[in-house]
Amino acid sequence: MDGSSKDGFPEDSAVGGRLHYRLCPHCLRAVPAGLNERYCVNDGTRLLEGCPVCQRSISSPYAHFCAACGHPFALPAREEPR
Repeated sequence: MDGSSKDGFPEDSAVGGRLHYRLCPHCLRAVPAGLNERYCVNDGTRLLEGCPVCQRSISSPYAHFCAACGHPFALPAREEPR
């Protein structure tokens, strides 16, 4: 067996058979959920465990929006002081 489940996704027994990610809402850096990182190493922002609206797991490291409800994962841009 090649480590993939029957639907072609990589297996990771810690997260129910599919690889899931934590995502930084500031820089959109993705981290496999199986790692113990809770904060972004780039900017210290708390990583999202799933969609903040519907709680669906993040199943792609490239996701910018929730696949279930369409909510954006990125925080709104902050205006820099003049």
